[in-house]
Amino acid sequence: MTDNPQIPPQDPMCKPPDAALAGVPESPTVLSGQHFSPLNPPAGAWRNMHVTDCQFSGLSLQGWQLEGVRFERCQFTDVRVSGGSFDRCDLFQCRLNNVSLHQLEVSHLYSHQSRWENLQLTQSRLSHVTLQQDRGQLLCAEQCHTAHWTLIEVTLSQLRLLNGQAEDWNFSDCTLEHGHFQALALIRWVAASSRFAHCRFSLLPGRGPVWFKCQLEACVLRQQTLPGISFHQSRLTGCDLSASDFSGGIFSAACLTHCLLNDTGLQAVQGADLQLAQCQLRGARLTAAHLQRAALSHCTLATSDWTRADLRDACLDRPDAAELATARLYGSHLPEGEPARPDDPLLQAIDRWYAQFQPGPHAGLSFPSLPSGVSRYV
Repeated sequence: MTDNPQIPPQDPMCKPPDAALAGVPESPTVLSGQHFSPLNPPAGAWRNMHVTDCQFSGLSLQGWQLEGVRFERCQFTDVRVSGGSFDRCDLFQCRLNNVSLHQLEVSHLYSHQSRWENLQLTQSRLSHVTLQQDRGQLLCAEQCHTAHWTLIEVTLSQLRLLNGQAEDWNFSDCTLEHGHFQALALIRWVAASSRFAHCRFSLLPGRGPVWFKCQLEACVLRQQTLPGISFHQSRLTGCDLSASDFSGGIFSAACLTHCLLNDTGLQAVQGADLQLAQCQLRGARLTAAHLQRAALSHCTLATSDWTRADLRDACLDRPDAAELATARLYGSHLPEGEPARPDDPLLQAIDRWYAQFQPGPHAGLSFPSLPSGVSRYV
């Protein structure tokens, strides 16, 4: 009788060596210290490469394909790329001077501590781009679709976005000077703790961008239709916002100094604790604006419309101005602190009743007593 040894069952966790290594990514090809020029151009598509300390100069490339390429301390000078795609590429401490990209597809590009000078982008699509601690001068994107851009601690001079679309742009701790944004469709533009100086915006009608805790100096947003725009806790100095539609915008705790808002639509804006100093508001429309505790100092209000604007507890240097006759001024004050309450028997009766009976908590408790109850009725 022949013995048939039993073959032990194979452990499903034990795989052949080739199968176990199939999921391990390949090591990148390394290039270092090379000079690519018209006599020695880069050949073919580059994939999964690590390029360090290389120079690219005087190149004119057609359909260059890059995928998973990381450039470190590389220099690009007088390089033109037409067509092709860059996917999952990194730039670390690189320098780009006189670089032109035409009809290019760029996706998931990350740049850190790089320097840009005279970068031209035309008819290209660039999405999921992150720039961190970069510095650049004259970055121009014309007829480009840009989406999901994140700029962190970036300093840019002469950023120009022309005749294109900017979708989901985010700025944090950035500085932009002499920027120009023309015929541009902005979709979800958010800037926080950033500085914009001498920038001009000529945008297509759409939802307003958001500036939070930003500084805007000598910026121009004339004749813009951007309802819902936000300048929450931002400082605007010498800006021109004339003849624009900012209805429903957010100006809470913002500070505007020497700004032009002539003929600007500010209907139903949220402007609690707003400060306006030496601003021009000729013909401005502030119907039903919420401006509690706002401060207006030496502003020109001729022919402006304040119908049903809420200026309770506001500080006004001209509380008797004819333009403010239809505003809600109860509890507003002169700069010296003297009350400037209008003759409103109902509100005064409510205030006297609360002063006499003082409902709610009283002095001596761990929290302050209730203020006047007039604010609950108006």
